Amino acid sequence: MRRKAANKRDCEERFGTAVACDYELYSIKAFFNHRYVCELCKERGVELGDLIACELCSFVSADLSPHYKEEHNCSNSRCKEMGYETMTEKAKLRMGQVVTKSIMANPAERLRRSRLLGNLNKREDFRERASKTAMKTSARQDVQDKRAEVLARWRKENPEDFYNKCIKQMHKYKSKPEKWMYMYIKERFPTYDFKSNRQIKSVLFDMNLTSRKQIDIYAKRMKVIIEVDGPHHFREIHGQLEVVQKKDLMLEKYVATKDILLIRVHKYAIDYTATLASKVREREL
Repeated sequence: MRRKAANKRDCEERFGTAVACDYELYSIKAFFNHRYVCELCKERGVELGDLIACELCSFVSADLSPHYKEEHNCSNSRCKEMGYETMTEKAKLRMGQVVTKSIMANPAERLRRSRLLGNLNKREDFRERASKTAMKTSARQDVQDKRAEVLARWRKENPEDFYNKCIKQMHKYKSKPEKWMYMYIKERFPTYDFKSNRQIKSVLFDMNLTSRKQIDIYAKRMKVIIEVDGPHHFREIHGQLEVVQKKDLMLEKYVATKDILLIRVHKYAIDYTATLASKVREREL
């Protein structure tokens, strides 16, 4: 006599659904095939989409990850590379709910996991393994596409947060010509109170969601702006020439409305390898 392997309750617990009748099942495959013929199950709306079939054999389940690993020596990452579906949408949703209920909503469990990960992170082998795994994950095209999609949505819905947490941090960077020009100007005109990497906001800067423009050097009280222009302002580099020149034109319109003096300096007019007293050399550009 065959041993019972699954019944209605088992299927409900394992797959998030169950046959609508009291038919007792002897295997997962039997459960899958049963729903093709059981009129009662069809009438009560049991869907075949609750299970997926293995690409390498006839095995079916809501979660094929263990099966692929144990029976075919195929890891999750390999399955994704090959395009194999490993889990149904219902199973993913259910897993998320289980994690939320057992971990995220449980302060004691969160603290335990936090301490556990903290101890693991102290081990060099764990950090190295985690780093390699992260690099592999980040290199996957599907992961990159998903992250780009999430980032684009977040930027659109939260422009100010995106600016403060991302763009503003990038603007802290200064090129060598900008650094040395700033030092030169500060030394020659100490009373002008020049600042580097300033931000100005205007409706004229409509090429970004925050209506801001980064300025290389700015003396707000004296109404002077100094921009150190690199080669991307004058020739095509990475297809950005048109965008850069449009931004330059917007800045010129802005200073005209605010009666601000705008000084543009070509980066090659700055000799940042010489002494501070000769940082700017005169020559025709």
